[in-house]
Amino acid sequence: MPAKPCDERKELQSGLPEYGAVALFIERVRTIKPDFQLTPANARAVVDICVRLDGLPLAIELAAAPIRLLSPQQLLARLGQSLQVLTGGTRDLTQRQQTMRNTIKWSYDLLSPEEQKLFRRLAVFVGGCTVEAAEAEAQTVSVALGEAAVNVLDAITSLIDKHLLWQREHKDEEAGEVRLFMLETIREYGTECLQTAGETEVTQSAHANYYLALVVESEPNVFAAE
Repeated sequence: MPAKPCDERKELQSGLPEYGAVALFIERVRTIKPDFQLTPANARAVVDICVRLDGLPLAIELAAAPIRLLSPQQLLARLGQSLQVLTGGTRDLTQRQQTMRNTIKWSYDLLSPEEQKLFRRLAVFVGGCTVEAAEAEAQTVSVALGEAAVNVLDAITSLIDKHLLWQREHKDEEAGEVRLFMLETIREYGTECLQTAGETEVTQSAHANYYLALVVESEPNVFAAE
């Protein structure tokens, strides 16, 4: 006999703590609210919080702090701007770990000027990009600003080594294509850096022009076998 909806919710609820991010969130919340329970009413919000924070332990640690005043549902609603919410944390954290922004800033400040440029300019790519797209955008922005071209491949390698950028193979193995992406909290900080540097408009323009050219180039093949 198929499980009833309420039974499915209970099964889901009981299995969630097996996931590391969810277990960590519950653990940290209970240091603040010992009586906190995962229930069918808040389970979805707890999962969505962990997903929104990319499962990052520090982000989850900081997200637990406002739970004294907010329900998981209310906290989730405020995570649209997660770097503004994640400003708490326990007192035993080092100063640079007190906020998620400070932690990412600490890593950003260690980058070379060239790496910083590429980091903030890649923040306009929602959902990631190819290496070719990153190179094209970086070149266009450099030309527009009258700057020397960025050594994109070296900068990408460094950002990956410093865990500010990730890579994954394209699902189509025959294509052999690598896609680059940022965790959402990191991309949010990159967007702030882009605004601070006054490069938002020119970078967004380069981003749009790249994809416009890609659409124009691809249009003849939209309805063909390719």
